[in-house]
Amino acid sequence: MAIAAFLSRVSAASNISIQEVERLYAGHPAFFKWKYGSNGELIDRSIDQHKRLGGLISTGQNNVLDIPGIPTKYTCAEVDNEMIGSALQDDLSKMIEDGELRSAYMRSQLDKAGITFANSNSEEAKQLSQKIENMSIDEIKQAL
Repeated sequence: MAIAAFLSRVSAASNISIQEVERLYAGHPAFFKWKYGSNGELIDRSIDQHKRLGGLISTGQNNVLDIPGIPTKYTCAEVDNEMIGSALQDDLSKMIEDGELRSAYMRSQLDKAGITFANSNSEEAKQLSQKIENMSIDEIKQAL
């Protein structure tokens, strides 16, 4: 039973790792393009995935330069990718920045007050936290 549980965990971790790499470096798979037939049936869901993942490991250079019978100059097509922005990106970036500023200010104020992690649940720490939560981001920026 322990072996089956171990293999199951390794398999799940591998799948999670693959998804993380795809989402961080190649974009979310839900936004990949799929190839459909003339009747609307799905032909290939991995067509864009292969292109994106291939680009991650590509050196961008032609490593084999001296192939006999192949001319050294050739013409190739260059296709621009269509960049699709997220309507939420600016809002999320602002929220993350605001949270980091509040956190940095909170740490600095706790240090000034001599409050450590061990006594961070004290009444003084709670009051300080509430005060900082009620401050505007502009006030925190000026205070930092």
